[in-house]
Amino acid sequence: MKKIFIIISAIIGVALVIFFSLGVANPKLTFTVSVQIDQPITVVWEKFADENNMQHWMQGFKKIENVSGNPGEVGSKFRLTFDENGEEVYVDEELLVLAEKEKFAFSMDNEVLNGKGEFTFKAIDSNRTEMIYHNESEGKGLFWKSLLFLAQQQIIERNQNNFSAFKNFSESK
Repeated sequence: MKKIFIIISAIIGVALVIFFSLGVANPKLTFTVSVQIDQPITVVWEKFADENNMQHWMQGFKKIENVSGNPGEVGSKFRLTFDENGEEVYVDEELLVLAEKEKFAFSMDNEVLNGKGEFTFKAIDSNRTEMIYHNESEGKGLFWKSLLFLAQQQIIERNQNNFSAFKNFSESK
């Protein structure tokens, strides 16, 4: 019985060392997703900038609240609320850059991670626009860094799905 306990303890110990080493070796999650939208950049920007449209393309989005500052001004802070499997998840953001029809950049923070996100808009021609999102995030603490590394593919897929939903929403009206 004692040998079984030692073997199980060793296996658990090795698994924990491997898990936490993932966070040490890969402390940040960095990715870029993009989509081409068959709409002029003016239309894409208007749909993106309208907070009322967020529910149409951001998975689990419930609401956005202004926390401080004037909405749309650099330095303003806001809170996004998402429904994740019946649980409310909050992301606090601060507007870092707002250049109409060009760029929207923000810092983000919640109990699990912090980071920066940047949306860039580029006119391909008069009727097509490319929307690009670049994200750099870091888990808060070794546990979350490791978990973020393990979940990176799902996070990227979720963002790409949001972009596909935005494309469909933008092109439908």
